Amino acid sequence: SEPVQWGAAGIIGVGFIIVFFGANVRPILASSNLIKAMSPQKGGAAENLSYFKKVFESDTFANAEAREQLMLFAGKVLATPEVPEALRQEIGLFAYQEMQKQIAAAPLDARYAYFEGAFLRRLGPDAAKEAEVYLLKAVELSPQKQGLIIELGTLYLGIKEYPKALAEMKKAFDLDPTFEEARRMYALTALYANDYKLAESLLVPIYGSLAIDDDRFVTAFVGRGDFANAIKIWQGRVDKNPKDARV
Repeated sequence: SEPVQWGAAGIIGVGFIIVFFGANVRPILASSNLIKAMSPQKGGAAENLSYFKKVFESDTFANAEAREQLMLFAGKVLATPEVPEALRQEIGLFAYQEMQKQIAAAPLDARYAYFEGAFLRRLGPDAAKEAEVYLLKAVELSPQKQGLIIELGTLYLGIKEYPKALAEMKKAFDLDPTFEEARRMYALTALYANDYKLAESLLVPIYGSLAIDDDRFVTAFVGRGDFANAIKIWQGRVDKNPKDARV
């Protein structure tokens, strides 16, 4: 009958609007807000945070990407003393909580455990134990990923647990010795562990010297009072750029 047809048409129309909004409008809004959240804003970090919150209010497939970007944003903010302390804490906590939600949504994805662990590692020794939990989980889920193992080794290096750090760096290096970053981090850890022989065996055959052009090695040499090797690195930079007054 005609009344039934009109009623059905109305229900279909409402259903179409709901589906269209959910499938098209909300993702478009979320994507737009994510772009704004990742871009410099006149209102500074507080305005960026408000856009991130709008992304999650839309609750779309953009959530995962937004949470990764939020972690990167939070890391930069926490390293920027010009941002008020209360705002830095709010952003850091918000990023941590959102990544917790992502881990709960995808517990078998090593990527999110890695993001949370790496974020916590950068917060310093007080967060090291919790960072270790997430990084161990990430390595467990993806044991062949050198980057995850190196991040775990870097955590141990930062809290001066050198035997653990060396074991992880060796594991990452052995997976693929051609990966330059794995070689460098293994050698760097050896220096901090006072194993110069190991460091030389890793670096000299490839670079011809222990003093390779890398700021992390400058820091390690200076920290250990090995100024001769630190000077070699800087002298090499001067030789390459003799007209650069900064160098």
